[in-house]
Amino acid sequence: MAFLGSVATIISYLCAVANGIAAGALIGLPSRVADVIVAQRHARYWSYVAVGFQLLVIAVVSPLVPPEPSDDSRALRAVCRLGLSALLCVGATLLLGTAIFSLITLRRHTHH
Repeated sequence: MAFLGSVATIISYLCAVANGIAAGALIGLPSRVADVIVAQRHARYWSYVAVGFQLLVIAVVSPLVPPEPSDDSRALRAVCRLGLSALLCVGATLLLGTAIFSLITLRRHTHH
């Protein structure tokens, strides 16, 4: 589940980037002002979706992180588990995203 959530985060991020690039390419064209606004809005929405997927992955992984045996309050332990799972999930998503980008780049260079 965490793997699929990370993949969904990466795909959502790519959609945000693609819409941002499209908006940037259209800026300055007088008849395309409405298209720029729509592309910017879609880029912003895809960014929200990517953050939402990442938060979902963190929520799924957080209960899997073993609790630290200490005498601290329950709330502090929960915050530490959530922070550790956030660090692990964001790191895993970045590694997976780097691997996917590398494969895409490698594939593009092997066909030319």
